[in-house]
Amino acid sequence: YIALEGPPDIVSAYGANILSLDETLLSYCQRNDIREIVIAVDERRARDGGPSPLPVAELLDCRLSGINVVDVLSFFEREVGKILIALLHPSWMIFSDGFAVSPLRNASERLLDIATAGTLFLVTWPIMLLTAVAIKLENGLGAPVFYRQTRIGLNGTEFEVTKFRSMHVNAEKDGKAVWAQQNDPRVTRVGQFIRRTRIDELPQILNILRGEMSFVGPRPERPQFVSELAAKIPYYNERHRVKPGLTGWAQLSYPYGASDDDSREKLQYDLYYLKNHSVLLDVLILVQTVEVILIGDRISKQSKITVGGDAVSQICSIQADLCILGVNAIDPRHGVTENDREVVQVKRAMVKSARKVACVSILEKLGSAQPFQVCPLNEIAALVTDGDPALPELEAYRKAGIRVVYA
Repeated sequence: YIALEGPPDIVSAYGANILSLDETLLSYCQRNDIREIVIAVDERRARDGGPSPLPVAELLDCRLSGINVVDVLSFFEREVGKILIALLHPSWMIFSDGFAVSPLRNASERLLDIATAGTLFLVTWPIMLLTAVAIKLENGLGAPVFYRQTRIGLNGTEFEVTKFRSMHVNAEKDGKAVWAQQNDPRVTRVGQFIRRTRIDELPQILNILRGEMSFVGPRPERPQFVSELAAKIPYYNERHRVKPGLTGWAQLSYPYGASDDDSREKLQYDLYYLKNHSVLLDVLILVQTVEVILIGDRISKQSKITVGGDAVSQICSIQADLCILGVNAIDPRHGVTENDREVVQVKRAMVKSARKVACVSILEKLGSAQPFQVCPLNEIAALVTDGDPALPELEAYRKAGIRVVYA
């Protein structure tokens, strides 16, 4: 980091390395083979007739010398595949590339939707038939097979989405909309299976063929949730600029969530899709969706691994950037000792799996370890238990977009 005169320093507390230059910015970049400069300041314009906090002349000198200069919002968009709402302002959306709409692209997308939905129906109709039979067998012959619910679609229009019923009848007895939860007690045994395998989504092929949905796009939400979230989250209604989808960039990039914070996080991925919307991106998302269905969920931010059994092999496969061994995880007061065979195996596996950092001392909280000082993080593997002092900060990193795998 290079500190500017005027704006307060807010990065030193996170262990950032603050440079003090005794030469021009261009000569420093050339001497250290720096190819890109990221501008991360809250205010770029001069105030009260004073000078601009940005070294405009030096940045221009760097840019014209072949060094890329990019603002922090575009940097994060490129690196993590989402648009950070906290940094977003309307002028960036107005002047940045993307957000393009064309009749040719719409026609190409519609052809892709019809071809993909038709092919999927031909391949999966036996599975859908067996699913209908299983629902009848579990819930009775009089139980409905399908579940229809009002959702918000393109430009805020309402439509009825069709899914296989995965919950008990009258799951919302009082008529109030309730977020679905992981391990929701309202879900039936058949429902648990068809949700896990995404089979419950297959009837939405009809919505795609009718043009109410696209195969790829943001997930459609219920009107009650949309009105609540739009009042709390800026730019939330912008996700309705494209058709909702059966799968999408947010679904691939973020785990299932049922809270305002989860909706805010997913919106950042939806805005990335909205900005970079193209047939090529749709095809990429479709390919990755097939990979998820056939191989398994690629999202690990909220997954749990049970210590013991094949936990070691699972942790080895994580390939995390940082390993966190929680204070309580191997504390005798919690019934687990550092010498327990399974814990020792897991510790070794976690250290082995970390690409950039071995591990953080079990006697330190995560905050005192300052992991951002060591390396940029994409994924953390954490061996912690309920009540561990590392949990709040781990959750803060998870909400910041870092994958956290709890062992």
